[in-house]
Amino acid sequence: MITLIHGADTQSSYARLTQLQSKFPKHTKIRLDQDSTQEQIYQALFTKNLMGEEELVILQNSLRNLGKTLKIIEKQNPQKEVIFWEMQELDRRILI
Repeated sequence: MITLIHGADTQSSYARLTQLQSKFPKHTKIRLDQDSTQEQIYQALFTKNLMGEEELVILQNSLRNLGKTLKIIEKQNPQKEVIFWEMQELDRRILI
């Protein structure tokens, strides 16, 4: 499942992020941010954990920098829980 949290009210969006994370207590958390490379993001989304553990991938402020990776996500739905957390309101053109 892919979830998007965004908005200028960072306190509320962080609270929502924390709430969502608590729904996956046994998942290994992988946090990536805007400094992560497309390769790191791709590996986090599409590689299997060698230990067979389930993973929750949190991408913080990286939606604008994903470029080609978003097209890959559309074609190859990751079999992991993914949360995009953006600390600003996103333009509707990005959301469509």
